[in-house]
Amino acid sequence: MKMHSYTMTNYKMRREWKDSGSKKHNDPYAYPNNITFKNFTQFIMFPVLVYETQYPRTEKIRIKYAICKMINTIAMLILAY
Repeated sequence: MKMHSYTMTNYKMRREWKDSGSKKHNDPYAYPNNITFKNFTQFIMFPVLVYETQYPRTEKIRIKYAICKMINTIAMLILAY
């Protein structure tokens, strides 16, 4: 399912790129520049199903939020056991 999203999104972007005259962009998230191993690996590792060229991210890790999510995960594992 993830591969289908990756393929179809890049297919659509390629068609738009070809229709606009195949211009080169300096933007690393524009069509021909976004097809890299790093971009693909990030998509595979992120818990998303729909491919986007750029995902919103915070500049730093929110420690309280991360600890809260870890406690919730541990609690659910204990309850499921």
